[in-house]
Amino acid sequence: MAARIRSIHPRLFTDEAFVSCLPLARLLLLGIWTEADDHGVFEWKPRTLKMRLLAGDQAEVADLLGRSQRSLLDSVPAGVAISKSTTRNEPG
Repeated sequence: MAARIRSIHPRLFTDEAFVSCLPLARLLLLGIWTEADDHGVFEWKPRTLKMRLLAGDQAEVADLLGRSQRSLLDSVPAGVAISKSTTRNEPG
């Protein structure tokens, strides 16, 4: 998948679900949105996502996305549709 240019609606920054996420999780969400295809599907490769989106930060993508008490993907605001996909025989 190739990264895409996306427009961000200003109301996203006042969306209750979005602002309830940690700041780094919000940045990751915006980055994943650029990695997702037109249907909102992105490859579930935490190491690759880390290098592409959070290379300079001390954070683990897998922790931010799914291992926290409240999953980032479960709190995505209305109108922002993303979901992870995996490719067979590829390490995460």
